[in-house]
Amino acid sequence: MVSESKQFKKDFGMKYAIKQTAAAILTVGLVALSSTAVKANPSIPLGSTVSVTDVGEAPSLIVYGTFPVVAGAYTGGVYAGINNLLISVNSGPSFTVQGFCIDPFHYSLPSNRADNDTAVALANAPKSPGPMSATAATELEQLWAKYFSPTMDAQDAASLQVAIWELVAETSNSGAGEPLTFQSDATTAGVVSEAAGELAWVENPANINAPTANLIAVTGSGQDYVIEVPDSGPTLLMLAGSLMALAAPTILRKQASQKA
Repeated sequence: MVSESKQFKKDFGMKYAIKQTAAAILTVGLVALSSTAVKANPSIPLGSTVSVTDVGEAPSLIVYGTFPVVAGAYTGGVYAGINNLLISVNSGPSFTVQGFCIDPFHYSLPSNRADNDTAVALANAPKSPGPMSATAATELEQLWAKYFSPTMDAQDAASLQVAIWELVAETSNSGAGEPLTFQSDATTAGVVSEAAGELAWVENPANINAPTANLIAVTGSGQDYVIEVPDSGPTLLMLAGSLMALAAPTILRKQASQKA
């Protein structure tokens, strides 16, 4: 039989441990929330000036094909995958985003060279011989929502990039419905096959109402890119509410023990 003194210590210890655990969760969560708020990407209004620096393609693969570059068709290898972009909106603080090239018609600027772009609706990009069609823009948003992940591997990133290029090239002013031409080496063939499956999914009438991502384009003198509209305050507030909910049981237990 446990004595009253020992039982009190046991109950108090359990309540104290629960309280400390919840407090630790709340503290860590609020620190993370504070850090997220500091690093949160600012909004990117359409029409704003966006300094864009492509700091590298990763994850990515090299695929080989022929691309309808305005300066003259290019045949050879290109990096296909996620473009890591350093962005500043209207001369504000810089932040990084992941994006994809939507411009198989122009060469990219030299690495780490900033380009002063303009934020535009996705359907209004890329620049001439674009833009893509409104249907292509919607399908690109559906592809992003279904297949994009910030932790996707090189094969999946390259395949999504190729699918995006195909959509743009087929619906631009110069595309005339003709797909890009890719070579048959093993890596390229695997990427193109996966991209074809993604395009077949998005063009299936059964998926016409599939979820879409919230995307915009940045267009300038170099290549144009598609990026996701940065998250905003409501998500952060929801996170704060969830953290407070975790701490609530501890507060209620403490109030109950004080009344007992």
